[in-house]
Amino acid sequence: IFRMESELEGLAASLGGALKVDENSLGEHPRFSHQYKNAAKASEQQARRRNEALDRIRSAREDKFDRYRQIAEMEDEGESVSSEEARRLYDGALMTSEWLIDIPEELTQSWISVMIPTGKRALVIANRGVTKVYNKGGRLLRSLDSRLPGGQKGGQGKAKGHSCMLDCIVNLEKLQFFVLDVIQWNDMTFYESPFDLRRFYLNSRMEENMQLGHTHPKSRATFHLLPSCVATTEAIANMMSTSVDFPMDGVLFYHPEVLYTPGQSPLVGWLKPWMLPEILNVPIPEKFTCGAPSSALKFIEQFNEENNFSSQVKKNAMIE
Repeated sequence: IFRMESELEGLAASLGGALKVDENSLGEHPRFSHQYKNAAKASEQQARRRNEALDRIRSAREDKFDRYRQIAEMEDEGESVSSEEARRLYDGALMTSEWLIDIPEELTQSWISVMIPTGKRALVIANRGVTKVYNKGGRLLRSLDSRLPGGQKGGQGKAKGHSCMLDCIVNLEKLQFFVLDVIQWNDMTFYESPFDLRRFYLNSRMEENMQLGHTHPKSRATFHLLPSCVATTEAIANMMSTSVDFPMDGVLFYHPEVLYTPGQSPLVGWLKPWMLPEILNVPIPEKFTCGAPSSALKFIEQFNEENNFSSQVKKNAMIE
């Protein structure tokens, strides 16, 4: 597996003009220190971790990417994820989020928000003519045919260089896959690429392969892009008003420079829909507030305490 540097550079150049940044401001972020004594400390800790994560990204340490190379090599060789050593590779391989408590100053200028449906988080790997679906713990949930590169029997399914590794939300009953992120597409690997480039490339591939969104006589599995926008008040409000054919679970916020690394990242934030007005001053349709708790911050603190987390930022505040 290798990276095609020239194509990535071309994509990066194209990306420069691809994202339009809205200058709207989210306004002043409400401060909760008077209401909840630990909130300010949690915010400072999250900001510090975010800066440290950016420093690690810019240092480009190679060892953080070993896991994805090993997973890809294992899939290339057709090995079963049955041994304890192999299982550990897949366990925790997905990049996960934190509650978005501290609001970064550059949020409205560069961060990208993505609408998230209700479903199971899954690592989807298509290779050697089969598509495998793993949960967050590395357990194989299902093997099936798909129209992803390398994901279907016959044709080029088993041909060398045809493979795919995606981060998805899946509805297993309907075999609907909503693609969050791309880790590998054919011979190109993206775990060392920033999120904005990964998103741009993913959008391009999905648009070029419209058949992925439709069932096929040999495969019921469908793959779909999720609505996304730059994280401004107006853009997020418009996204939340978009009519979608799935139940919404929340919104993920990605720093544009975040590389795809296993485990929790402070450069990926998570909020439930009803939290947006309180945390980000974003107006949302009334349907998202019906029956919602009265305080987002209180909900987060209570949730953390009930789940025995010492930090105010829940370790596993992420999509289930």
